Amino acid sequence: MKFSARYHVVTVGLSPDLKRVHPAFGRINRGDVSRQQLLTVLEVYRQLETDCSPADSHFLIEADSGRFVVRAAARQLTLLEQDASPPVPAVPVTAEQIIARLGRAQEISVTPKRPPTEPVWRSLATLVLICAGIGLVLHALKPVFVPERADPPAEITLVTDPAEVKTRQDAITGIFATGQRAGDRHLTVSAQGHVVFAELGPRQSLGSGADSYRIGRRDKQTCIVTTRSGVIEALNANTLVYSGDTYRRVN
Repeated sequence: MKFSARYHVVTVGLSPDLKRVHPAFGRINRGDVSRQQLLTVLEVYRQLETDCSPADSHFLIEADSGRFVVRAAARQLTLLEQDASPPVPAVPVTAEQIIARLGRAQEISVTPKRPPTEPVWRSLATLVLICAGIGLVLHALKPVFVPERADPPAEITLVTDPAEVKTRQDAITGIFATGQRAGDRHLTVSAQGHVVFAELGPRQSLGSGADSYRIGRRDKQTCIVTTRSGVIEALNANTLVYSGDTYRRVN
């Protein structure tokens, strides 16, 4: 017999009928809902028009695959995995992509039957050979897994003062987009030193295009100096420019 997946849902800042957003509504336990019910309410949530901040409301969802937070801003949903390690910034997604991620079952490992015990000397020799081989492979692949940070352009100065770094970083942390149509691009700048590049539409994937960054400045203007993706200029706290495209804050 096949059972349909069900997810435990709690809403924060949403009215009982899911038609209004306000912090006064607080937490409401919605119980267990089916896949289709959750898909429907997430789509309703995405289309809500409100003057409230995106931080004033969200969905808390528990599934077999983990715990998740869903927010809405500018008719766009974002998904944050609470149990992800290391943490992954929230990225724009569709309701269908959220359902697909919730249904990704956790892997279950089964301990195989233990083989006969080998002599200690043979086990030690095998372990030494394996460690040596792993060491050689990691040394060869080090440039791939730990890319060298390229020096920023000459006109950009890296900010080293911790207080100034935090001030400039806090100002540009958030989600920025070129638009809300399929093919438009999104930038998610996290306060943990990561930036995620995504595209709205079928090719969009969770956590794809991630890069690390440092804070720099050109004269008084803040710059996001990434490890592999070049420089993102911050015209102000709500506008970024990257590769000739203008990204405006949506969250």
